[in-house]
Amino acid sequence: MPSSTTGGRYSRPIHSLVLDAAPLLTTPYGQIKAFNAVNYYTVPLAKEEVKDETARAALGIWGNELLVRQPTAKSIQEGNRI
Repeated sequence: MPSSTTGGRYSRPIHSLVLDAAPLLTTPYGQIKAFNAVNYYTVPLAKEEVKDETARAALGIWGNELLVRQPTAKSIQEGNRI
């Protein structure tokens, strides 16, 4: 996590934050939103992993803010180099 915060928000700008099922289910919405990212993404598989009705309802808080996208092979390859 970035080390400096301003009013509970992280000061370093984040364009895209990719979330898998674990943080979506275990981290409060407000805590994730404190990253102040421009875009929040998850992959189809992460959303499919959520089977519990209560957990699925919790994902509903994201509304249209959580974008579901399948990364391209090129994106995955680039991410593996980090």
